[in-house]
Amino acid sequence: MKRPEAWHDTYKMFVAQFGCILSVPQAAKVAGVSARQVTQQFPDGWMGATKGRRIRLDTLLDQIFECY
Repeated sequence: MKRPEAWHDTYKMFVAQFGCILSVPQAAKVAGVSARQVTQQFPDGWMGATKGRRIRLDTLLDQIFECY
């Protein structure tokens, strides 16, 4: 599925603010949920153990916009 224009606009906005790799608190801000809920609502693509988990911004946005 092709990524919508809104996906690209959102990516540009958040990559300038956070970079390409997000921590759990940063991912929670992007997703608009609590840090506790972000890994449960968007389970794919996380790297690392429970502490210090990271996710790529594009992977998170694909899950938010359901582009997979």
